[in-house]
Amino acid sequence: MVTYQQTAHLCVLWLVYLSSQSQGSPLPKVEVNQVLETMRLNTENTATSPLREQFKNPAEILGILLLIGGDAIRKAIAQLAGPRVAPVAFSFGWVAYSFGALLSIWGDGRLLPEPDVHSMVINHRSGNTKQNESWVLGRLVRDLEMHFSTDMSKTKESGGKDFHIIKLEAMNIWEKRRHWSGKDRPDPPAHDLIWWSFFGCVVVQLGLAVAPIFIDHSGNWRILLVTGAGTMLAIIHGSLPQCKEEKYECEMTEEGKDTTYIVTRGNSHQYAFVIRSPPGKRTLNMEHLAVSRRIGGRNVMKYITAVLAVCWIVLLVAIGGLEQDTWFLLGVGGIGMFHNLWVAGHARTTSAHGIPLDIENAKCLTHSAKGVMDGLMKAERTEPGVGLALLKVYFPGRLSPDEDEWWAKRTKRFVKSIEDERKRKGKKPKPKPEGEEESEGEEEEVEEEEEKTGGEVAGCPKCKCQCKCQGHALPQAKSTRACSAT
Repeated sequence: MVTYQQTAHLCVLWLVYLSSQSQGSPLPKVEVNQVLETMRLNTENTATSPLREQFKNPAEILGILLLIGGDAIRKAIAQLAGPRVAPVAFSFGWVAYSFGALLSIWGDGRLLPEPDVHSMVINHRSGNTKQNESWVLGRLVRDLEMHFSTDMSKTKESGGKDFHIIKLEAMNIWEKRRHWSGKDRPDPPAHDLIWWSFFGCVVVQLGLAVAPIFIDHSGNWRILLVTGAGTMLAIIHGSLPQCKEEKYECEMTEEGKDTTYIVTRGNSHQYAFVIRSPPGKRTLNMEHLAVSRRIGGRNVMKYITAVLAVCWIVLLVAIGGLEQDTWFLLGVGGIGMFHNLWVAGHARTTSAHGIPLDIENAKCLTHSAKGVMDGLMKAERTEPGVGLALLKVYFPGRLSPDEDEWWAKRTKRFVKSIEDERKRKGKKPKPKPEGEEESEGEEEEVEEEEEKTGGEVAGCPKCKCQCKCQGHALPQAKSTRACSAT
């Protein structure tokens, strides 16, 4: 596109040429070349000067970058929420997150995101299954899968090829906090590398922000002011008390009670984790934790979130007015965004998640299992109730007659063990059908023989009855009973 300046040069050149022709003296070639060179330089400067200026001080792009990346910040806050201070770095995307949080808290009243890993929690005793709606439980399952898939040697025994049931025990390192108004809901007991890395990120960001003050002795302190204000707003916004309440809105297990939960991603997934809280140790009640309770944004939190959103808008306007040393602010925001992305996606320890588990002494219940059904049976023999709880998860359809009979016997044995435990504790057991009590002792003896003989049922050689003999000699059993058919 020809500019007005280029048009003027052409007109001048044309007039000089006409005057020289009218006087009979041609225009010197040197002068023509000088005019053409001047026009070429002016044309290049006009075409590249805006692009050069933009790369020298990218001021406009900073305001745009503050509007993207809000989802990463929300997940970073969910990862770090729990302690009194959740150190989230200042980065691009905070303006977008502030308005998203404002919409959420004035809507459904929640600040934390939905879990990005779908899983379920199963009660070991009752078999009740609940779909997980907790962020921390979903991330716990994901991180445990990552840990054991990359280093199965940390378990006592290796599992089957495609299916693993890992048993873990809770560690009693919770501390009671008085500021929960009588409710026994303590803080997470450990700060890991992700939590401490914030301080290294801030040091680098402030170092970049201070540099313009000393470069060329310009004394440009506005980059440092914007960085400091953004860091303070990020810490305040990430440390709102409601984030912690949403993340750990549950009760704790009873101290003198043996409680066991099973967490897994469900059918077609190769890991299931049995988490036991033995008597004397306490952990979060995972059944309560899995259920998302709508706390509802309190009016104070709603107004605080609105004020913070306005503060982020003011900071956005201040950034838009910068015209010098904007590359330093771009570096500050880029480092913060990289740190928040790393925090949002990186694996954490179980203690940092708030559910401390003894990973070093983990035990695999599916040692040398040949398949999922074989793994469930082995787990049921080792830990009664585990296989029963997972049976309907991994095999929701029909079973073969042999499998159905095997699990029916295991169900009776597990129910009887629970009733015996209730008797020892003085609780009244559930009534049984007539005739069932008489055969329970005999069935238990036969089931013990099944385990010793690899699952083969010892039958009567004369009448071929199974486990009901009362007198004929059983070739695979040590006792003699008489056959009911005689």
